[in-house]
Amino acid sequence: MSPERRPSTRPRLLWADDAGQVYDHPQLLAAGWDGQALRPLEARGGMPAPDGLQLAYLPGRCPVGLDPRTGHAVELCEVRLHGRALRPHAVAGVPPPGHVRHLLPAAEAGRGAPPLPLRAYTAVGFHRGGVLCALSRLDPHTHWDPARFRLPDWGARLTRFRTRFPRNRVVAQLARCVTEYGCCTASNLFLGAYEAGLPTAPRCNARCRGCISESDGPVPSPQVRLDAAPPLAHIVEVAVHHLSHARPAMVSFGQGCEGEPLTEAARIVEALRAIRRRTSRGTLHMNTNGSRPEAVEALAQAGLQSVRVSLASARPRAFRAYHRGDFSLAEVEEFATRAAARGLWVAFNLLSLPGHTDRPEELEALVGLLERSGAHMLQVRNLDLDPRPGGPWPPRAGGAPLGMRAFLRALTRRRPGLELGCFNRFREEWPGQFVDRPGGLR
Repeated sequence: MSPERRPSTRPRLLWADDAGQVYDHPQLLAAGWDGQALRPLEARGGMPAPDGLQLAYLPGRCPVGLDPRTGHAVELCEVRLHGRALRPHAVAGVPPPGHVRHLLPAAEAGRGAPPLPLRAYTAVGFHRGGVLCALSRLDPHTHWDPARFRLPDWGARLTRFRTRFPRNRVVAQLARCVTEYGCCTASNLFLGAYEAGLPTAPRCNARCRGCISESDGPVPSPQVRLDAAPPLAHIVEVAVHHLSHARPAMVSFGQGCEGEPLTEAARIVEALRAIRRRTSRGTLHMNTNGSRPEAVEALAQAGLQSVRVSLASARPRAFRAYHRGDFSLAEVEEFATRAAARGLWVAFNLLSLPGHTDRPEELEALVGLLERSGAHMLQVRNLDLDPRPGGPWPPRAGGAPLGMRAFLRALTRRRPGLELGCFNRFREEWPGQFVDRPGGLR
């Protein structure tokens, strides 16, 4: 980036050349897309780049800024730098866990622009010598912060585990997830801390547009899905080891490297029973699409304590258009309702996209779902998807976007007992027990 030439009170546009080198524009102001219109990126409405933010340039997409005199949008199609004409590309931020984005990048895709990898692209600008992002930190928990996973001895840790569990297929899968994908949940097993994954299901009963393990679209998935269910003994061995060593501890079915765990419900019921015969420690959790409510009773009886149910919309039409599964939104609601009635901690995992999630019609549908189901928590995650407007998803909802801040505040007002955050909660944190730390915008 070029150095500051003068004090600036308004964030400036960032752009990148073909090599990915990022520059700030001397005049144009930074903007973001709210799903309906361009909005200036305001210093008071954003935050300095948090640790772990990645800058990405968007090939084939011209950056769009605002003229500081008129406020009109300006598409930047060419830049002259040191006497050379350059084709500029839009720049976006990819936020670390725990943050929710408010604006999408302001960019205009040209003819032949390639599809973007599945990332959570966020509007950014240059302000007072650094990067300003259209983000807020939503979850105060720090155990997913990137600094926790920057260790010099990863190779030794993996080697020790493979020596201890030489033929365990769950360990082999999670080691791959650490080395190839940098997965935090997989890393936790080798760190002996917090939530560790138990990938189990090679199949899925949905074809989600933003699936990170198997895609039927033009963008390859960033991960490779588990190819076969591991033996029951391997699942139990890893789970008992982690629950016995981590404080607090959680093991969870339903990871990014697998399909839908409810397609392996019978095997998971057996695993839960076997785990609980060997240890009462920790939290037994499932990340799921909630497609099979008939499985709740057996899972609860076997020892499952917590579920997180993912959805991109609480409106049936938009839900179907994203998940494309052999199940309905009504079945997902029934799953969550049965789980809550059975005494499980229930969270919905809302895959958020500014301009879609924050429309009034979406808000009303979500509030209704939360009220009817008795869910205890809403996790808000940034949806990894190409933000190009006019694509096949999302279907248009009614009303102008409220803005993500206003949307989250409205949820807090409408559901005052609802916990808001980004991460699964351990049973020690549930209300009425050891500690209760509700999330909230900061």
